[in-house]
Amino acid sequence: MSCTSCQALTRKIDAHYQACKDKHTQPGEYATFMKLESLEFSNTRSGCISCQNIINNVFHDTERLTQTSVDVYRFNERLFMHIGSPSLPSQRSLRLYRVEAPTPAYKTPRTCDPQQVDIALLLKWIDRCQASHGSECLSSTIPPPSHNIYLIDTEAGCLVHKSADCRYIALSYVWGQVTRAHTTKSNLAALQTPGSITAEADQLAIPKTIRDALKLVSLLGERYLWVDSFCIIQDEEDTKEIQLSSMASIYAHAYLTIVAAAGKDADRGIPGICGGVEARKTNDGIFRLSSGEQVIAHEGDRFSAPQANTAWNSRGWTFQEGLFSRRILLFNESVSWVCRSSAWDEPIRNPTEDLADTVGLQLRPDNSQLAYRVPQWPDLYQWAFLVRQFNKRRLTFDGDVINAFSGAAAIFQRHFNGGLLWGIPEMFFDHCII
Repeated sequence: MSCTSCQALTRKIDAHYQACKDKHTQPGEYATFMKLESLEFSNTRSGCISCQNIINNVFHDTERLTQTSVDVYRFNERLFMHIGSPSLPSQRSLRLYRVEAPTPAYKTPRTCDPQQVDIALLLKWIDRCQASHGSECLSSTIPPPSHNIYLIDTEAGCLVHKSADCRYIALSYVWGQVTRAHTTKSNLAALQTPGSITAEADQLAIPKTIRDALKLVSLLGERYLWVDSFCIIQDEEDTKEIQLSSMASIYAHAYLTIVAAAGKDADRGIPGICGGVEARKTNDGIFRLSSGEQVIAHEGDRFSAPQANTAWNSRGWTFQEGLFSRRILLFNESVSWVCRSSAWDEPIRNPTEDLADTVGLQLRPDNSQLAYRVPQWPDLYQWAFLVRQFNKRRLTFDGDVINAFSGAAAIFQRHFNGGLLWGIPEMFFDHCII
């Protein structure tokens, strides 16, 4: 049985969607941001199932909650809830999506398995990008590495030395403080032995994130994986420096990049791949309208910036990895697809996923720091923007700052006549020192 506040909330949501479907609604009526209702929800001991659903799904911390306030807003045909409690410092902003949308142009919720990602959905995204997005996503203006690279052959279970134009998937993740296996001059030959690097191998301290990535590559029907700790010989300084300066090229020419954004280290794993100890959180609350339709609430920020508020997004080494990758599968609580043409999310079905031709359509923001479009002219503004964004990132060792940005510097200096002098484009040197 729902309490009076939950009944009032359901009526407001219901009335909003009925108005949106009304053919007689005047144009512009919903063109402003407007508060529709302010409600007080009882605590979880009230016996109201709807209250418990909202509080448990939104805050995950019911012990300290005594009362919860909900403000309902509308903007155009979109509906939002701002939910807060005086017992907790944070407030959550949720957007409401209808399960049954009135037209195909609407985004609609998608049922997600909290334990397992739908691999068929990931393959659908890859195929749609492959078939519809053209050279924008399938080619790179960044030259490929001028040297061969090591890759993990997931079929043979070992390192192989391949040409850089080989089709491979790259992994971007946070190392953290975990003990991890890596390639050195002394174990290189052993790691080239079939069966030495597998998801099940117990003779090596392979972090769970890398083990899950090995499984995911196979599930996607691909064979080769590039992982920095294995594919760069860590104690061979000459070749290591060459590899680090080629990082932008390595990620730019990957078939796609797996971004493991969940957790704070490499032992977190990739949520939703081959099960896992922790269930993924993909739904924030479900409301049933008087018409019988269902509305699902999702945290708005998750979809505008799927990597926001993650350790991965704060680390200096991952900056250029996300920047120069052309196509990204980003795993957090849910999985997102980001390429140079589109951005799609697992919990929300976007009608552009099914468009046969999206070439020329602007389906994602230009200022995204994922799958970045490198300007083909000496753009001082963009260079300054990237330097500012990188300076917000953190590094465990301050001495890594040059190496962590060397790939970006190598790409941009080609477009500045005279190159870069300590990070300053020589052709704009007088302007930069003023």
